[in-house]
Amino acid sequence: MSTIGPFDAASVEAYASASGDSNPIHVAADAAAAAGLAAPIVQGMLVMGHMVRLAEAWQTDAEVCSAKILFARPVSVGESLRVDGRVVDDGDATPAWRCTLRLVARNVGGTVVALVDVVLADAAGQVTA
Repeated sequence: MSTIGPFDAASVEAYASASGDSNPIHVAADAAAAAGLAAPIVQGMLVMGHMVRLAEAWQTDAEVCSAKILFARPVSVGESLRVDGRVVDDGDATPAWRCTLRLVARNVGGTVVALVDVVLADAAGQVTA
């Protein structure tokens, strides 16, 4: 198990600026409240990026071919997430090494907030998903 976050306001603002995501629900409490949220929320792609980094760290000699994410709940600014993972496809039928790693992120209450399937492949084999 790994932990990502906490996703602080400065990181969320920096990501908003770098990505061009100008949606105020990420940086302004009043905009988040107007959208029915308890607090500003972290950009989904910022969460996904942190989760993909965990996959890269797990298999350092592999290359990320693809990543698909399912968002189950918003992540509030200030939250940390616990991430668990397991191999769900070992890619035995391919000519080069490949696997799909499923990562599940939970908030401190244990509620699933995101699920990411990351396809990893031997960097030398150049297998694509």
